[in-house]
Amino acid sequence: MEASQSQGLSSCSTTKMFCADYLKGDNACMYRGAPMVIYDEEEERYILAGLVTRKLAANERNCRRGEIKTVLTNVSRFMSFILQNLS
Repeated sequence: MEASQSQGLSSCSTTKMFCADYLKGDNACMYRGAPMVIYDEEEERYILAGLVTRKLAANERNCRRGEIKTVLTNVSRFMSFILQNLS
């Protein structure tokens, strides 16, 4: 995935959310709440980077062809809240 600052979508990149699109292969036809993980080579583990908030596609056909952007919640910005409420 690549954070998208182009095509008029930079406004969705804030401290609380970011846009992403797929560079190759399957696209972002995911359900709300689906995770986006990244691999941390130093820690040798996957880290939850974001949760799908919504899709920006004209229709499902565009989604299947990869003509889509996905808005994700930036999980790191909410870690203190998450940890406080895990009980």
